[in-house]
Amino acid sequence: MTRSRPRWLRVLAAAAVLLAAPVTVFWFWVPSEAAGFVALAVLGISPIVAMPLLRGRWDRDAFAVQGFFTVLLLAIYAAIAVLAVDGARDALAARDVRATPAGESAVWVLMAAESVLLAALVCATVPVAVNRRVLVRVVGVLAVLGFGTAGAAVAIAGSDPCERFAFDRAAWQRDPDPVADGLVRCGTLDGLTEAELRAQLVDWPGERGWRGDRRDALWLGGRLEVDFGDDGRVRSAELHGPVDETWMD
Repeated sequence: MTRSRPRWLRVLAAAAVLLAAPVTVFWFWVPSEAAGFVALAVLGISPIVAMPLLRGRWDRDAFAVQGFFTVLLLAIYAAIAVLAVDGARDALAARDVRATPAGESAVWVLMAAESVLLAALVCATVPVAVNRRVLVRVVGVLAVLGFGTAGAAVAIAGSDPCERFAFDRAAWQRDPDPVADGLVRCGTLDGLTEAELRAQLVDWPGERGWRGDRRDALWLGGRLEVDFGDDGRVRSAELHGPVDETWMD
């Protein structure tokens, strides 16, 4: 026995499932082959799940298939939410060390919000007979979590990652890549002399390069380009793409 939900809810849920699929592919296609496979799986099974949600009933001849893929889709989005929360936690924890861009942290949080809200819509619309009170409680909890997470993403996106950033020598010696990214993004090196720069970066290897008829560029580790002004102080810094060789010997 099934119970049909209001038409507006069924249309909303089916549309959300279909629209979320390409977004998931966009977010997960690049990171790894496994993530790409999961993204393609979501893209393939989403239309199968959307059909009974839109109609408000299971297809008699395809009940097992539709039910299985509905549970599978919910499991995938639950896993995405967990991974997204973990990614957001790591990004936020690294703000003090590498000035994690606000957009990067917000995307992780937004991904978690999308997954939770989608799960709430599917649970609210799936054509099964359940106790109304239980359904309202489950959907309500998921909706509060989803909208609360989305609000957090908006707040994070509007924050300044450089407010709490400070040069951490221990983190720099462990892995200079992310710290250098923060130094450039927040302009921490601006105004330093070459001696102050070398002292702060613990004699990171570097060579001066020629710009016109005067020497005003310092390359550190083959990636960090520091430009000096006429007063001998850092005017700007730019971090170039990674190279095959190690930064520090």
